[in-house]
Amino acid sequence: MRLNKIILCALYITALISGGITAVALAQDNPQMIYKDGLLSVDAVKIKPEALMAALGQKCNISVVAHGDVFPEDAVTIHFDNLAVREAVKKLIKACGFKNYLIDFQDDDPGNKKFARVELFMSGSGTRLLNAAAEVPPQSQNLPAAAEKQQDRSAGAGAQTHGYVFPEFQGTLDYEKSKNSWQDEAKTYTHKTLGSVPPEYRDVAADYLLKTCDEIAQERGVTAINKGIAAEAFQRMGKKYNMPPK
Repeated sequence: MRLNKIILCALYITALISGGITAVALAQDNPQMIYKDGLLSVDAVKIKPEALMAALGQKCNISVVAHGDVFPEDAVTIHFDNLAVREAVKKLIKACGFKNYLIDFQDDDPGNKKFARVELFMSGSGTRLLNAAAEVPPQSQNLPAAAEKQQDRSAGAGAQTHGYVFPEFQGTLDYEKSKNSWQDEAKTYTHKTLGSVPPEYRDVAADYLLKTCDEIAQERGVTAINKGIAAEAFQRMGKKYNMPPK
């Protein structure tokens, strides 16, 4: 459970939201996707990777987050039927040319993992939400036709902008645990950056950050934590937990 929290908080602090969160508009007939009973079928012809991953999010009702803004350029043509969703998503990601990614499954019912999120990591700056998972009211979960129609309508809609606002970080790091002194600019940077992390993950992020900053200071042979060291510690957290499986 603690590892999952570290992974999730690392994703939020890898890149701060800088340019808004945008959904991608898609053509209604390309790609074609069917997601049912944990199986995914895809028929896509010469579609850009960004649009293909946005379509995946819309059809599977998951969040798709892009960290960075340099998407692979080559259009993708791919077809497969009724693959297990984890295998199918890996196949799509590989076809698109993404190197770093995370596929997130969350607990739903006891013994059941729900496909919830895909994170994509690439060059460039900023973080965008290519698709936001819509909340499905309990009474509508037995109405697949209605849900599918709603997804089709959203697929043809124009770009929309959504915002994530977390409460300001009001806590303090236990700097006494650190083996080094902390400069004020490093404390200010850390306080601000932790404000972008969901509140339930901040304690985990703070503890990991203190330890990582000490490791970097030891590597550099210094005894004071500055802003640069704090920033590198956040970057290391992201890199440590977002690499694709071998």
